[in-house]
Amino acid sequence: MQLRKVCNHPYLFCYPYDVKTDTLKIDENLIKNSGKMIILDQLLSALIARKHRTLIFSQMTGTMDILEDYLNYRSISFCRIDGSTSQIDRESEIAEFRKNCKIPVFLLSTRAAGLGINLVDADTVIFYDSDWNPQMDLQAQDRAHRIGQTKPVLVYRLASADSVESKILERASSKRKLEKVVIHKSKFKG
Repeated sequence: MQLRKVCNHPYLFCYPYDVKTDTLKIDENLIKNSGKMIILDQLLSALIARKHRTLIFSQMTGTMDILEDYLNYRSISFCRIDGSTSQIDRESEIAEFRKNCKIPVFLLSTRAAGLGINLVDADTVIFYDSDWNPQMDLQAQDRAHRIGQTKPVLVYRLASADSVESKILERASSKRKLEKVVIHKSKFKG
């Protein structure tokens, strides 16, 4: 788990603190100190300029807090759902995202954005970090792939090369291949 945190953002271990203002330091270093955040910053800038609406999924609420600080720092409007969001707040966040096309980003924890959430207003999905279980990522991705979706959906998966994330993605791919072999009728033997 610690290796996953290293891949996501170093501020998960120690968030810089400004003693003078008695607040967390939220500045350009928030972006520069993480390779994933640099890529996300470039990607979101291009997507927002092209009027895409984006779902960003993460496993850890600590990572989501950092992403929230980043979005606030860049003055990007967003909605958020994680495991601590009440049902009433979930419904209001979803309704706000649907009705307000000026909100380009929806931050979601992969597991909290469970079944029944329909976000076809979004046409882009970014996985900031992948789940151990590939089915969870597929279910999360399906939030934008619903009846009523009129645009092609772009899916991006951010992963650090030669890291624990690479191994997670390799295992997820193996699980998906095994699932296809077992389920696919023409390949099922026995």
